[in-house]
Amino acid sequence: MDVSLKWVSGKHFRGLNSGGLSVSMDASKDHGGEENGPSPMEMIALGVGGCTGMDVIEMLKKMRQDVTGFEIEVHVVRAEEHPKVFKHILIVYRIYGNNVDEKNVARAVELSRDKYCSGIAMMRHSAQIETRWSIHPPVKG
Repeated sequence: MDVSLKWVSGKHFRGLNSGGLSVSMDASKDHGGEENGPSPMEMIALGVGGCTGMDVIEMLKKMRQDVTGFEIEVHVVRAEEHPKVFKHILIVYRIYGNNVDEKNVARAVELSRDKYCSGIAMMRHSAQIETRWSIHPPVKG
């Protein structure tokens, strides 16, 4: 995997993947940025959420679950002292669908957390990882 970054201004950088897709990163205004995108540490948290989310939705589809919506929240507690690594990560999965089996959801989350998600595996070296999930009826409208 290869990525590159180009400085735009201030603390604003544009990241590019090998396929040319871009993402902006910046700091918050109270850290000298202009909030033109997520901070680098927010990008790491987003990456963890995306990594596990892709695992879980793929497994639920293979389990033939009728998932109509899927949301993930990643809550991070960082160390107080530099380098302010992630100390605790809570990942909350919300699955929406028809007759979604909670045993299948529990298994998909467990497999992602304990076996497949490389983002979680990397973060496990500094952070306690906690997962929670809930199942909801499809959203109407």
